[in-house]
Amino acid sequence: MLTSGKIDKEITAGIKKELLKRRIECTIIENSSIRKIGAIIKNTDLYISNDTGTMHVAAYVNANVIGLFGPTNGYEWGPLNENGMYIQSPTKDINDIKVEDVFEKAKTILEKH
Repeated sequence: MLTSGKIDKEITAGIKKELLKRRIECTIIENSSIRKIGAIIKNTDLYISNDTGTMHVAAYVNANVIGLFGPTNGYEWGPLNENGMYIQSPTKDINDIKVEDVFEKAKTILEKH
């Protein structure tokens, strides 16, 4: 599942296309209300997000969440809930966060639950 705003439509469509090539089904939830997004995220196993309002909604509903941070500080703006973690880019460029680092954090969270 991907959550998306109007400005993300092209990017999320590209991601969905790549996932489908690998036979991974993907639903895009676009421009939904905060309540609906919160209810959906609350029922997921894990939500991974960059530093967005949706990440904070995930923390608020106490979802398992990993926040990805580039130029902003994860220790200051990360998900503040018992099931939240964050990864800070060592270079302050979010694109420099390694997939392996996200995967390891995801395993840590999922093994707890």
